[in-house]
Amino acid sequence: IVFRIQQLAPTGMPVPVVGDVAVVAATDALTPFLVARPCADSEYGVRGTSECERCPQGLEHCIGGPSTVCFKCNGSTGMNVTAGYWRYSEFSEVAYHCSTGGVCLGDTELGTCGDKYLNHEPLCAVCEEGYARDILGTCVECAAAWVSVVVLVVFALAGAIVLLIFVVVTLKEDGSEEADHSLVLLLKIFVNFVQVAGMLGEFEVNFPSYVAAYFNVVSASSGGAGISISPINCLFPKMTYLDKLVVQLVAPPALLVLFAIALLFNGYRKRRKEERRAANAGVRLVDVNSDTDAESDGDAQERGQEVGDVDDSVGANRKKTAEAIAAAISGTVDTERRMLLRKARV
Repeated sequence: IVFRIQQLAPTGMPVPVVGDVAVVAATDALTPFLVARPCADSEYGVRGTSECERCPQGLEHCIGGPSTVCFKCNGSTGMNVTAGYWRYSEFSEVAYHCSTGGVCLGDTELGTCGDKYLNHEPLCAVCEEGYARDILGTCVECAAAWVSVVVLVVFALAGAIVLLIFVVVTLKEDGSEEADHSLVLLLKIFVNFVQVAGMLGEFEVNFPSYVAAYFNVVSASSGGAGISISPINCLFPKMTYLDKLVVQLVAPPALLVLFAIALLFNGYRKRRKEERRAANAGVRLVDVNSDTDAESDGDAQERGQEVGDVDDSVGANRKKTAEAIAAAISGTVDTERRMLLRKARV
């Protein structure tokens, strides 16, 4: 219990705090008596001073959480943080909200951490040896090293396949004027939804636990958790947040370079394939032309013979026609002569 003590002492000369006793004021030397009063339950005795202060409240003291009450005072020189909050020093009047629910137990001066979490670590965010943080920020037991490697490879391949499908579908549909862009639009809408929904969990709103868990999962899937997943944390337990941030920033440009190289190599293969196909088509065309020329010569000879036969038949027909015309003319002349002779006789 902290007492307000007035004692015989020079005016303005505070008496230091001894144990849980705080001297908050001193009277002049003529005061012949001593008066003691405990600090109220809503107050705490400030160490090294002669004052009792009200228990800190408000968002300026409770950082990052939905509540404005993060300290419990009982009239002593100590303050306990409530459940879900953590502070770095017992003399600090600022407490920070723990992002992982149920980890910071509270009711202690610094905020005791739960099982599998190291005490006195910032925000109880460090796991004990043999445990690692998963995508939701909770500490889970590490599996065997080979299991972590397999899981990591599967996740990497799945992400690369999804990204490759997205790129290929986008390029394929963008290259066709009459293509149906519904799949690309759905993919873009889904990506935008995941990114926006992942940011909703960052607002200081007292969401229900299941809603907050949903936002955490969405944020992690959109890259909000970076590479803080249990397989990586188990394989690289000494990897700091800064190291993970560097890897996360370097990974997208590296993936773009790899995909650009893959596209260039694919284009080179297509060009080589088309060149070989064109060369094979040219050889076949030469063979076809040679066969065509030989067939053309034979056909020309046959056509020449046929033309000669036609000319012979045409000549014979012309001769017959001329003979018929001559015969008709001579017959007409003979008829006219006979008619003239008859008239002369008459």
